[in-house]
Amino acid sequence: MECPRLPDPVLLELFSALGVRDLLTAGAVCRQWCQVSNDDFLWRDLFYRHFGIPRSVTRRPGAESWQAEFRRLHEAVPCVEVVQLHVHVDEVLHVTFSGDGRHFASCAKDCTIKIWALGTAVTLRHSVCLRPHGWQYVRYCQFNEDDSLLMVSGPLCTPHDAGEIIVLSMADFTLLSRIRNKPAASLGAWLGQRHLLSVSHHPLGGFTSISELWVNSAFQDLEPQTDVVRKLFRFLNINGSVVRSLLVADTTGRGGHRDQGAVLGEAPSRNDANEAEAKASALCKTFGDIVCSSPEHGAEEQPQSNKGFCSCDAQPTSTLGMAGNVSKCATEHGQETDTDVPCKWLIFTRGRRTHTAHQIGLKRVWPAQTTCEGPAWEAEGLLDPVDYVIDLDANVVGMGLSPDHRVLYMTCRSWPPGTLISDPMNPPPVAREVELRAFALDTEIFEEAPVCVVPRAQLAFSPGDETSFFQLAVTHDLVASGSEERFATLWDRHYGVAVAHLHHGDRVHAVATCTSRPHLLLSASADNTLRLWSSRSAMRQGTAPRVLSEQLL
Repeated sequence: MECPRLPDPVLLELFSALGVRDLLTAGAVCRQWCQVSNDDFLWRDLFYRHFGIPRSVTRRPGAESWQAEFRRLHEAVPCVEVVQLHVHVDEVLHVTFSGDGRHFASCAKDCTIKIWALGTAVTLRHSVCLRPHGWQYVRYCQFNEDDSLLMVSGPLCTPHDAGEIIVLSMADFTLLSRIRNKPAASLGAWLGQRHLLSVSHHPLGGFTSISELWVNSAFQDLEPQTDVVRKLFRFLNINGSVVRSLLVADTTGRGGHRDQGAVLGEAPSRNDANEAEAKASALCKTFGDIVCSSPEHGAEEQPQSNKGFCSCDAQPTSTLGMAGNVSKCATEHGQETDTDVPCKWLIFTRGRRTHTAHQIGLKRVWPAQTTCEGPAWEAEGLLDPVDYVIDLDANVVGMGLSPDHRVLYMTCRSWPPGTLISDPMNPPPVAREVELRAFALDTEIFEEAPVCVVPRAQLAFSPGDETSFFQLAVTHDLVASGSEERFATLWDRHYGVAVAHLHHGDRVHAVATCTSRPHLLLSASADNTLRLWSSRSAMRQGTAPRVLSEQLL
């Protein structure tokens, strides 16, 4: 005897109480149950309930359906461990993918940089020990845009926090350049295909110093008769702070549409415009024979409780980066001061009210300033203003750019509300909870860009003056970060929810993603291992890489 059919509304009511596995199992019973189990409203409720997302959050623009979104967050996230590499003999500090996803590089406290090939198998192509060059360890590495060069940086076995940057050719792994970099925590950054940034630090007495940024040719040993270095900017540091953690956002050739992947959150209040303008016109001071033409000296009395955008280091204008002597500098380098002129943005962390990094500085870099050719920095003894400053009332513990360079992501450990700092060398306590924030870098909307917050994204345990820094890895859909919690965390960019935790035996120093192979992720840990992760869908399709040699396991 055939069982009577239940009405669809009754089935929907029953299915709404099921979990994912039970719902999929019910959909395999018959055609009617299959059709009802694919109802998009049913999957919408299941999506919100399963991932703990507020119902006020709308579906990602361009998404086919709620069921497809559930499948993306469950199937396309790299959360399955594929390979565990035990090649470094000390803590692995950083790992990075090449742009095409065919290579990756890792560096560690054993003072080695290792370059790997990644196809259907993982193979070790080359290893370099930098201890004979006077290095303590290797801290950071980064491929240039066409993956032909690899920049490597780390501290030297010398006092005063001195570091060095080297450039390796990916063709034959020859050493092309050695560049001094101080402090070593600035790491360095690629400014173009053949040029990179370094920093030099010059104390002026007390807690005041100068940070000079230099454009360096990547082929200094091969081009001895040409210009291989040029001074780019000179910034004033107060209260024991320094410029560190450089990033370069390339706004050249971008479309005008906003990135739809920004993490959701609420926007804090902006600084009062009149107060910012008064500070921007503060009197200049003199340090020895260094003449300061920057209004930065007026910035140390910022409002203590404000988070977000402030323009205390530049004359307030209606367009991003068009402060007074920025336009002057652009004119001297033959650039128009129209805001439509494509440019790059130098992004860095620094202190102000205290020596720990609690501000993000942004400085516009014109096309003619991205090489070592042409006139040097405009005048001896002058200081450059920072075009825009994001004051976070928190220690910055991580930064990363979206693939289109339209969104800057950062992780922060907040200060107590209403913090007043009386001693800049005694920074305030920081929260154990780590927040994930995002700022839109679109030039036409930057001044109104919201600060987006994912509270309690991670936990940290180090004190405020010893906070670790983690490079964030960002794809079109995900943001990933290492942590002090013995696992890396992956968040969805649109919904602002953690979708995976990748576990290690100790703290995770770094993670790396690849836009061309978004189903893969690398993590580097203090447990001396590198781990390669793949998505569930790639595992089922058999496209995940494997290890070619058992000696690497």
